Amino acid sequence: MNYLDALTPYTKDTTLVNFMPVPKYLFAMELSSTAILLYVHLLNRASLSKENGWHNRDGWLYVIFTVPDLARALHKGRSTIQKLLVELEEKGLVIRSHPVPGEPTNYFLRIPAASAVPEEEPCFSSFSEKIGPALKMEEGWLKFQWGRHQKSDPNKLRE
Repeated sequence: MNYLDALTPYTKDTTLVNFMPVPKYLFAMELSSTAILLYVHLLNRASLSKENGWHNRDGWLYVIFTVPDLARALHKGRSTIQKLLVELEEKGLVIRSHPVPGEPTNYFLRIPAASAVPEEEPCFSSFSEKIGPALKMEEGWLKFQWGRHQKSDPNKLRE
């Protein structure tokens, strides 16, 4: 199916279908955007693990995924997925376990404790200061400030 042919306006009555939410804490962890997508995909799969009761003796949920399946899901190569998994492991978000040689890897996911996540999103706390006057925070939303852009006088650039 070509999704572009089925696009519809996003209104107050629109229901989002088949989407994966992105935890805000990921934006403060200096991860690549593709590593964030991989982690979100694993986190989404963990909800199925929870429904199916897939956990170890300590209650840790695990996700079963092969690298080729992850590569197909994200439209990336196997070596890219391996690098992204290393990136997630280095940040402490994923722990890989190989239960039996030749079997798919078990991925144990880690998330910050609720007490460790600040009320204000770190990615937006100083955002409006960095981007200048064109955007500003207003009631928790970024608002664009329409205005004229002044052209620079080429004769004054060297002053």
